[in-house]
Amino acid sequence: MAENDLEPAAASSDEAFRPPEKGSICVNCDAAVHENLIGVGIGFIWRNWEGQIISTVEMAEAWAILEAIKRAPAAATGPIEIQSDCREVVDQLKNHGQYYNAVSTILHQIKDQMEALESVNIIHVKRFNNECANMLARKSLADRTTQLFDHSFPGWLANFCKADLPLLL
Repeated sequence: MAENDLEPAAASSDEAFRPPEKGSICVNCDAAVHENLIGVGIGFIWRNWEGQIISTVEMAEAWAILEAIKRAPAAATGPIEIQSDCREVVDQLKNHGQYYNAVSTILHQIKDQMEALESVNIIHVKRFNNECANMLARKSLADRTTQLFDHSFPGWLANFCKADLPLLL
């Protein structure tokens, strides 16, 4: 990003993606702080040596769970139930063995976060029962932004969740 605005910096041959060795993957990481804006932005992207973005459904779902539990509300003093429609991630988190796959680091971080909370459980739910989170994820992907609402929902999401509530009762 350019130093004083939100437009991408012009790329030169020195600034373009530099691929890792053939057969390797790399992660590009960065943070942004702007003097006139509150907060910070972080970003990372995993790519292979050809520049192709690498992310599996399981990795994306695990990141979503990790980011959610890292931001548990201060008011959450009772038991917490994490609901995910990704059976593979739920099953791996419920299995108390070792994880040996590309998502293992994230799964270990989730387990550490879960152990730090007083009472937390994770369950698999059908996509139908996870539609508010699914809608938020699709909106984030379409807007190419992370959607995080600590104190209120935007109208489009609040209306959807209210309409969805009777179906869950």
